[in-house]
Amino acid sequence: MSASVDFGDDGFELLTLDGAHANERNVTRRPLAPGIQSVESRRGASSHQHNPFLALARPGAGEAHGEVYGMNLVYSGNFLAFAEAGQFHTARAAIGLNPFDFSWLLRPGESFQCPETVLAYSGGGLGGLSRTFHRLYRERLCRGRFRDAPRPVLV
Repeated sequence: MSASVDFGDDGFELLTLDGAHANERNVTRRPLAPGIQSVESRRGASSHQHNPFLALARPGAGEAHGEVYGMNLVYSGNFLAFAEAGQFHTARAAIGLNPFDFSWLLRPGESFQCPETVLAYSGGGLGGLSRTFHRLYRERLCRGRFRDAPRPVLV
């Protein structure tokens, strides 16, 4: 996993972004329940069906209010994201490469770097979380001469 975050309680709802061709990134929201709840891709790409993202939101959190924690994998291949409520009323959320059909042989002296994950928090609801992700991507993830300039269109 690229990131794993533990929470001191399990009072959350799980949000994922799911969809289909021409109907991408629909928010799926469900109570966080005991056991593992996951979203994944085994297609070789993250695709429009499942986005490598999940959020844990406090019940009642809306577009402009409430606590929301989000994680987004900066990777477009097979991924696994999951959250679970534990037996002691704690929660864990994790995201990273999907272990299905994945192996990597490391020889002595070699290293492997997992894809990066962007973690964000908002006390201002889903809109606040979205704006935080946008700002982070614009200011920190995009780099080079086109970071603050119009990007060319490739045809």
